[in-house]
Amino acid sequence: MKIIVLAGFVYFAADAFLNRAIRHPPGILVTEEPKQKDLPSSVPAILFKGDPLQPLAEYSLKARVLSKERYRLDWGAKYAPWDLAVGWKDMSDSRILDRLEISQMGRWYFINWRNSPLATDEILKNSSNVHVIPADESVKNTLDKVRVGHIVRMSGYLVRVDARDGGEWRSSVSRDDRFSGACEIMYVRSIELL
Repeated sequence: MKIIVLAGFVYFAADAFLNRAIRHPPGILVTEEPKQKDLPSSVPAILFKGDPLQPLAEYSLKARVLSKERYRLDWGAKYAPWDLAVGWKDMSDSRILDRLEISQMGRWYFINWRNSPLATDEILKNSSNVHVIPADESVKNTLDKVRVGHIVRMSGYLVRVDARDGGEWRSSVSRDDRFSGACEIMYVRSIELL
């Protein structure tokens, strides 16, 4: 019994150490907004695990990772095993982020604060929750290494998942929407940790 408890402690301690947040001094780390080019509906679907993903827009971003959540059991985990809450402009600045409490749960991204350092519209305009679909093993392996605080560069497509079981999961294609349906579902073809 002692060996099992010790092994469990070592596992969780090692995981916490390897996944600890990366700290940055104050200052905006990412100055540019995500780039998006809408696509016509005639663009062919991408077959992913037997289901078509319909590209809606070419999408690339450079952003600071604010939170990372792994999903294994929900319907979307087959496609997007990770959600990354990301920020750019003021939402990449430790001076702002140190005054916010950021979390994720149930495919949602939550921000709490007292005496907000930014207007709510600015917080929402400069951050996003991205459901990440890795295009290949290389992207998947890099996503495994992502930690809170990393600056990442990702490119690929915003997509609509048309599942064989009849389910549909559609990405937002706007940076101004909120609440249900406001997250990006991104088929990531390349990712770089900066």
